[in-house]
Amino acid sequence: MLPMWKTYSPGPTSWSFISLCLYLLGGVLYLILISLIVQRWLFEPMRPEQLTPPYWINMGAAAITTLAGARLASTAGVHPLTAALAQLIEAATVLFWAIATWWVPLLVALFIWRHVVRRIRPTFKLEYWSIVFPLGMYTAATWALSRQNGAEFLAVIPRGCFWIAFSSWIFGVVGMIRRLSCPRRRARRNFGHADA
Repeated sequence: MLPMWKTYSPGPTSWSFISLCLYLLGGVLYLILISLIVQRWLFEPMRPEQLTPPYWINMGAAAITTLAGARLASTAGVHPLTAALAQLIEAATVLFWAIATWWVPLLVALFIWRHVVRRIRPTFKLEYWSIVFPLGMYTAATWALSRQNGAEFLAVIPRGCFWIAFSSWIFGVVGMIRRLSCPRRRARRNFGHADA
């Protein structure tokens, strides 16, 4: 007699249902967490030092949700349950793409405010990789969304965003190589900060 876990393997309908549940759960959790972050920004004073690159993850999370929704919407007509919810999936996908798009100019403006207006010198840190991945994910998500019926006009965005994401990756690699290749300068800088 075979163990129970070997006798049952989920079929395509089960995987589609699981994917739908995870997509909706991820969307709800994102909305809960982002509400707390926006509340923090609106009701607590923010110093420029606190506006660090990991805030770009907020945009990347919405972009990941957009990509998942676009992939789910592309197979929605295959299974009865997802077919019945196809319009909900498409609406939620567009909503999360709009949220991700809203983050981009806001984060760029905060980046300029932090480094140009408040004159915090941009020095390479590993946390700057938090900008690279969300830019790539936004590009991929917009490309996936542009392949849906009626959204073909969005294809112009990933063409431009690809080069922005690729350039940010190059800057990240160059900054990391420079930082790792100058351990004496890094040690001297850390020693100087310790003395201060």
